[in-house]
Amino acid sequence: MTGFTFSQKMNETQAVMDFKKYAKAAATGNMEDAKSALDHAKSAVDAAAEHPDTKENSKTNFYKGEIYMGLHSFTRSKNDFKTALEAYKKFYILDKVKVKKLDWKKLNNKPEWINK
Repeated sequence: MTGFTFSQKMNETQAVMDFKKYAKAAATGNMEDAKSALDHAKSAVDAAAEHPDTKENSKTNFYKGEIYMGLHSFTRSKNDFKTALEAYKKFYILDKVKVKKLDWKKLNNKPEWINK
């Protein structure tokens, strides 16, 4: 069981690394590489978000929100947007301390559900 848990943590780590590749590629305007990195990140974060050992990790849920919001920027899919919001909300529930420390001014606005 320990080896399987480790592989789920690797999925979480891989999702973060792929998301960072997406962000870097998007910042330089290389949208083909950005989309490819995001697709890889989605596969990894979905695996981590479904596994009992990592689905309740705040890191998994934060990056799931980031990844699906990135996907939404490409697809404009309501499902991607809804999945992102659900993941952000779960992140908030799991780790209110980290959420309170986010720089909401830098992020432009604070979601209404943060105050609940």
